[in-house]
Amino acid sequence: MPSTARSRLWPPRGRAADAALAGGLFLVVGLGTLRSLIGAREEPWAVTAANWLLIAVACGALYFSSRRPVPAASAAALATAVYYVTSAYDGPLLLAVVVALFTVAAAGRLHAAVVIAALCLIGTALGTLQGNGDVNHVALFMLTGWFVAMITLGGLRHSHLVRARETEERAATQERLRIARELHDVVGHHLSLINVQSAAALRRLTKDPAAGAGQAAEALGAVKAASHEALRELRATLGVLRDAGEEAPTAPAPGLARIGELTGAARATGLAVTVHRTGGPGRLPVEADLAAYRI
Repeated sequence: MPSTARSRLWPPRGRAADAALAGGLFLVVGLGTLRSLIGAREEPWAVTAANWLLIAVACGALYFSSRRPVPAASAAALATAVYYVTSAYDGPLLLAVVVALFTVAAAGRLHAAVVIAALCLIGTALGTLQGNGDVNHVALFMLTGWFVAMITLGGLRHSHLVRARETEERAATQERLRIARELHDVVGHHLSLINVQSAAALRRLTKDPAAGAGQAAEALGAVKAASHEALRELRATLGVLRDAGEEAPTAPAPGLARIGELTGAARATGLAVTVHRTGGPGRLPVEADLAAYRI
């Protein structure tokens, strides 16, 4: 069955990409936080260390965002909320929550994304009440817009992936049906021939074992040839399921050019077969030629 490329807005991330995302975000947030230290009031070193630990937790949680989006976003939101409540410094730590909310919504967990966003906004509002002048009501309003936008984009991506999976499943189902029809044509044709030939051989042996032994042997030989041909065509048909590293069948598909083999197999059963040819040999599409051969 031909492989169908999975359609995505972005390719799936591996652990290395998750680590790069978490590390890159920590670098951006760290630089932004260092910039906010200029002119800010000093804090005890223990509080400063705790705040940097919260930054590391919020950014590091994104390492698990592609595998455990809800726990990762919850950890990032909780660390961010505590940070803005306790820290005297500003900084772009909310970027971690923005990215985490997108991954949660993209995973189809819209309700969880809304709850996490609400908790984060509450934490930010508490930071405003604590006197952090860098976070005001305008910033809170803008942050709400960012959260809504990220959740919406994540939901759109999830819908896109669902449609892509459904399209791929429909294509796979159609391919299976096509293969089933092909196998039915291959096996049904030769099994019908084998049934006729074996019945003829049995009838001759039952009616007159001595006189019919020769004709029965010919019919059984035709049965063997038909079964061999059925297996060959079956292998060729199933070749579409081969692995990418296997070679494709090189033998041409059977067609009307092999009409002599068909009539010879029928004559071996004792049937009287006459072939009339009109005009020269023509060229048919492979599918039509194969269908005519099987009919």
